[in-house]
Amino acid sequence: MEFIINTSKIMKASLLAFVALSSLFGQELLANSVNPAESIQATSHSFVLDKRYLCLPLARNEKGKESKVRAEIDGIDYFIEPMHFKATGAQWCASLDMSQYQGQTLTLHGVPEAVASRIRLSDTPLNHPKLYREANRPQVHFSFRHGALGDPTAKFYYAPKDEWHMFFIYNPFRGKEVSWGHGVSKDLIHWEERPCYFESGSPVFNGTGFVDTRNDLGLNRDGQQAIVLLQPHMDRKGGPFSYVISVDGGETFKTVDAIRKEMNRPDLPTNPVIESSRHDAPRIYWSEACQRYVLHIKHRRRIVHQYLSKDLKTWQQIENAPAIPESFTHEGDPGEMVDMNLDGDPEKSYTVVMYGLHGYIVGNYREPGMLNLKGEPISKDDMIFTYHFGYPTIWHNPKDGRIIMGQNLGNNGRGGIPNYGIDYRPDASFPVELTLRSTDQGPSLFFNPIEELKTLYGKRHQLGARDVTDGISPIQGLRGRCFRILTSIDPGDAGACGLDICGAKVTYNTSSGMLAVGEDAAPTEPGLKRRPLPLDEGRIQLDILVDTTSVEVFANNGYLHIPLGRQPLYEKPEGDIKFFADGGTIKVESLEVIELNSIWREKR
Repeated sequence: MEFIINTSKIMKASLLAFVALSSLFGQELLANSVNPAESIQATSHSFVLDKRYLCLPLARNEKGKESKVRAEIDGIDYFIEPMHFKATGAQWCASLDMSQYQGQTLTLHGVPEAVASRIRLSDTPLNHPKLYREANRPQVHFSFRHGALGDPTAKFYYAPKDEWHMFFIYNPFRGKEVSWGHGVSKDLIHWEERPCYFESGSPVFNGTGFVDTRNDLGLNRDGQQAIVLLQPHMDRKGGPFSYVISVDGGETFKTVDAIRKEMNRPDLPTNPVIESSRHDAPRIYWSEACQRYVLHIKHRRRIVHQYLSKDLKTWQQIENAPAIPESFTHEGDPGEMVDMNLDGDPEKSYTVVMYGLHGYIVGNYREPGMLNLKGEPISKDDMIFTYHFGYPTIWHNPKDGRIIMGQNLGNNGRGGIPNYGIDYRPDASFPVELTLRSTDQGPSLFFNPIEELKTLYGKRHQLGARDVTDGISPIQGLRGRCFRILTSIDPGDAGACGLDICGAKVTYNTSSGMLAVGEDAAPTEPGLKRRPLPLDEGRIQLDILVDTTSVEVFANNGYLHIPLGRQPLYEKPEGDIKFFADGGTIKVESLEVIELNSIWREKR
């Protein structure tokens, strides 16, 4: 590793000697004591990237002064981000995958001198020994090695490599959004982290991405298809969006400007829409009915603009035809649009729009815009409320035609969870398959965990029927923290009933007819985690996915899905999962509890 420090000759010699000594002892020196007085001066430090990971020693929950670090690669800005360093030794290590920049020179500006000697280049991530086994690490849900995972953005299936891709707005150092984190999977269960993508000088927010299967940009070659990310930037010069493209199957991503120059393609667009005002959260959808791409974008005044294109190069704005209504209760972004077959019948195809934190609308998309089931422009009255959505995104171009959704479990006002040993925030939901089915109220979405969940099955407990009379009934013999609970309950004459899962209650109230997760079920009005649930032949069917920090509840074969994230559901002894009945007797007609293996087992 070549290490160049732009300081005085004496300081340079002493720090180079320290680096040489460090190479003999490796990671152990991450915790070596350094005189705090040495960390006052911040200078510039350069590295030739000859190993895969750049490992930065950081402080956890430090309240002291931040250091604003600017990174350049061969003189071009890479990121600018405030960081907390601890002069007396690192508390955790942020390991950035730099594989696509091998052989180039990275320069860091603003790093304290005492910290510079503890920066490493490594062939493997440097982390604490309990990586993926931390007390609050989800064992069934995806999370990055470290850093703050925010809203899901781009998701798609890439057929040439049989891979599922997903991106999240992400900060590998902890803090506000600064990049897009990237994960790749063969089965939607086990994920491999790929390098995150930074857009220096402009925070990146909710966007979208897709595979150019039609080759509209003319970039498909050698059996590969172009992957296009549409990233929004706040108040960015030259337009609020940019195309970021991969032509090698998602291994590397470059701006469209760089690809235009490399391939001599002046026809490639810089931005699909160029306007001076701030925009956010684009969503893109291919309409079979119109044979157009539909792009809808939230303006900062909550107005949704809509554009149509045949070729991804030129776009026409559709006036006065929002894809979805303006936000009308609380924050919400334009949601995904997808065509779905009612009850699996291809002759009954509808368009579904999933909207922000609210719910969804079923209708049909036509060139004038989204229409409801009566053929009229949609309005608030057409919304089917779910409230639980945390910026839902679907995997575009899905394998086998399945519609699979993911969302952010943290967008529920519950706040954060503690950090232990490593600084990260896990918020990704488990992948959910959507189906459109007929109900008495009309076409409705049903939500169920993907079938691949069964590949994680461990020991199965058939625990049988039981009555619970005005009290509690612990489920005995369970240890661990990750389960799938399948049960059918006859509420009988109880006023309320359900399960208490390590303090997070799943409650059905017979008077209100509401099912609530972590909320009071007695009010008759829907709430953030409270929805009406009609009984199914006098019963409630519950399918509950329990992980370290979350409970996801699927009721009556997917009629309702209520996720509850950011809960401290740490490993506890048996008896912490129990049934309860208030003021009467319930019949638990069936009960199966399935232990779930960790998705991280092979990484340990």
